[in-house]
Parts: sequence; C-alpha cells; structure tokens
Amino acid sequence: MSMDYMARLTSKGQITIPKAVREALELSEGDQVMFRVEGDQARLTRVPDFFELKGSVPVPPEVLGLSWGEIRELAWTLPDPDEDEEPG
Repeated sequence: MSMDYMARLTSKGQITIPKAVREALELSEGDQVMFRVEGDQARLTRVPDFFELKGSVPVPPEVLGLSWGEIRELAWTLPDPDEDEEPG
C-alpha cells in the first residue's frame, strides 16, 4: 500500500502526523517513531514496543530461567562455530 500525505513544519520544527498515517502505522500517543534519512528523503517508521516481541524468539531449554549474566557466561564457554571452518 502506498500513501502520500503532506504536513507543514512549524516554527519550532514540529509536524503533525496526519491521522491516516497514524492509523496506518497504528501510532498512538506516547509511541516512539524513528526517522531514517537517505539523501534528501526521510522515512518514518514505528518503533516496536519490545514487550510486544516477547515470545517471538525461541529460547533453548537449557537457558530457560537463567539470568543474562549466566547466559553470557555460558556463551563464552561454547565452542566458536567459525573455528571449524577451513580457510577458503
């Protein structure tokens, strides 16, 4: 879906995101957005709430219940998968 909407920049450098754009991006008050500038264009994207991502990445059973510190420690003890590769 492609949409083009205009907005006017205020003297304070602010813009109001048009309602149709807010609805399309499912934006509401307090949400964070990110601007990516490429040349003379900018892209506005919604920054996901990290709590919405819960459960989206499978967790290996051997690390369930471990703290981040314990997981990092365990990761340093695992063999480096790149060491087995022969130079090519």
